[in-house]
Amino acid sequence: MYKIGEFSRITSMSIKTLRYYDKEGILVPVKREEDNAYRCYDSGNYERAILIKKLRSFDFSISEIKDVLTLYYNEDDLDYILNEKKEQIQREIIDKEKLIREINASIKIKNKEEKNMMNYKINIKEISEVKVASIRYKDSYDQCGKYIGKLYKALKGNVKGACFNLYYNEEYAEIADIETCIPIKSNVKNSDVSCRIIPEIKGISTMHKGNYEDLNHAYKALFDYAKQNNIETTLPIREVYIKGPGMIFKGNPNKYITEIVIPIA
Repeated sequence: MYKIGEFSRITSMSIKTLRYYDKEGILVPVKREEDNAYRCYDSGNYERAILIKKLRSFDFSISEIKDVLTLYYNEDDLDYILNEKKEQIQREIIDKEKLIREINASIKIKNKEEKNMMNYKINIKEISEVKVASIRYKDSYDQCGKYIGKLYKALKGNVKGACFNLYYNEEYAEIADIETCIPIKSNVKNSDVSCRIIPEIKGISTMHKGNYEDLNHAYKALFDYAKQNNIETTLPIREVYIKGPGMIFKGNPNKYITEIVIPIA
C-alpha cells in the first residue's frame, strides 16, 4: 500500500490531481482510513494511473477517459481506442483547416464587401406581367438548383427569359416557401410543372454582382432605401438570375449577376 504522498511521488501526480481523479471516479484509492482522511493506493491503482497519464498526454478529456476505462481490458483494446482518437483528431484538423481558409477569405474580401455594400444603385421599376412555367415547393435555399434543373429539362427550347425565384417568406427561413419560375413562349404539358401568368408589379430593385452568399448586402441596401423613403414593401420577393452557374459547372461566382426586386405594397 502507498500513502497518497508516496503515490503522488511515484506517479508524478500532484495530491490535488489525485483528489480530483478520486472525485471523478477514475482513480479511486483501494482503501481509505480514518473517515476518508487518508487514502491508500496499491499496484493496481498505479497501473491505472499510468494509463490515465498516457491518455491525458494524448489530450483525452475526463469524460473520454471514463469511457475508455469501461472499455479497456488489455493493450489490444487500447489500440482500437487510440486509432479512434487519431481519426477524431484528423477530422478536427480538416475542420480547423477549413475554418482557417474561411477566415483568410473573409480577411481578403472584407474591404471589397464593405465597398460593395455602399455601391448598390436602387431603382423603382415596373415589371410587366409574364407567362412562366414554375414549380412551387418548400425546401432549403441551397436546394433551389435541383428545381431549376428540373424546370429547364421539362422546357427544353421553350424558354423566353432568365430564371427567377419568388420567395413567399418575409423572414429568412430554414425551410422556405419558394416558387422557381422560367418565362416561356407557350404553355407546357408536364405534371410536375405549372404554367401561369405572373401579374405586373412595381418594386424597388438593385443588381448584385458576386456569389449568392453575399446577397444579404443587397437586401440590406433595398430595405434601408425603403425605410428612408417611407416605402411599404410586400411579397413575394423576386431574385432574377441574370448570370449564374451552369447546369454542370458552377463557373466563377464572382461574376454571377442577380437582380433583386422587392414589390411595393
